[in-house]
Amino acid sequence: MQHRYRLTASTHRPGSRYCPGPQGVSPDLQSVRRRVRSPAESAYEEWWDGTERGILSGPPASDMKSRYDALDAAVPPEYPADHVSLLLEYASLLLEAEQHEGYANFHEAHFDWIPAFRERVEATSDSGFYLWAVRTLDSVVQAMGERYAE
Repeated sequence: MQHRYRLTASTHRPGSRYCPGPQGVSPDLQSVRRRVRSPAESAYEEWWDGTERGILSGPPASDMKSRYDALDAAVPPEYPADHVSLLLEYASLLLEAEQHEGYANFHEAHFDWIPAFRERVEATSDSGFYLWAVRTLDSVVQAMGERYAE
């Protein structure tokens, strides 16, 4: 299926021309994976019923996949459909289209997990950059929620 749009997060994967890795650096991917905190909504929502399936494929991811399908937008295979970068991009589309009520509903449904994500990163990371990034994300998402609250 050919999609009309391609969400831009796929162009920002490490090593792509838009996000080049440092010259000569080849990180140990296993050590990187141990430190990564998943920035996907499904990992923070209480939906898992204990059955064996991907923890990042919960109802939030299904909802987002449906939303992208309605836009005829392809979800990058490198990201779960409810990855924070894709949620932010979708939110920006709603605001750019001046769909403020739609944004308020979307915000309420899909951004309530950000404080838990921030808390997890704060508890497990000593990287100044990631602490700054997650705190900025949390404050911006909170401010936008207040601005467009119904």
